[in-house]
Amino acid sequence: MMISQPTEDSTDDEIIDFILNELAPPISNDTPFNGLVDVITSDRVYSIIDDLREKEVASNIGRGFGSHGSIMTLLPKGKEINKKGGWIRYHQDAQAEKINNQQKQYYKEQLELLKTQLEVEKFEYDKSNREKDEKIKALTSLNLTLQNAEIIYRWASGLLGLLVGLILEHYSELIRWLIKHLM
Repeated sequence: MMISQPTEDSTDDEIIDFILNELAPPISNDTPFNGLVDVITSDRVYSIIDDLREKEVASNIGRGFGSHGSIMTLLPKGKEINKKGGWIRYHQDAQAEKINNQQKQYYKEQLELLKTQLEVEKFEYDKSNREKDEKIKALTSLNLTLQNAEIIYRWASGLLGLLVGLILEHYSELIRWLIKHLM
């Protein structure tokens, strides 16, 4: 945004933009001579004019801002500001980039928080699985012990039943034998 003259209502950014436009008016982005400038007075011009040509110098003679016959060197920050369309645009872009970086940082923090939560959930899930596996092993061991006891019980019941069956079948003979040997 370019203003003709700053007024009392002008913002600081508008005044800065006006000053920069007076020092180095916006020119096309393909021209290497755009940006902030460092004023070099005419008493030094002749001794360094060849160096200045090599360093991308723009001439701004008698524009009403600074001394007549000044030559201005371009500073890298000035080139960047001018390429972006002036101080206000540069400032807006910088603010937008700052906000974008803050949003990226916030998003990164949220992802890290989510990652931590998922790691905690995975840990709890693994812990639960280990506890269940231990319980399954304990129940399996108990089941095998009970099956062994059942097998022993069945064998004992079978032998006792065989013994009772033999006793009942030969009851009369057993009584006679007991009477004979005990009395």
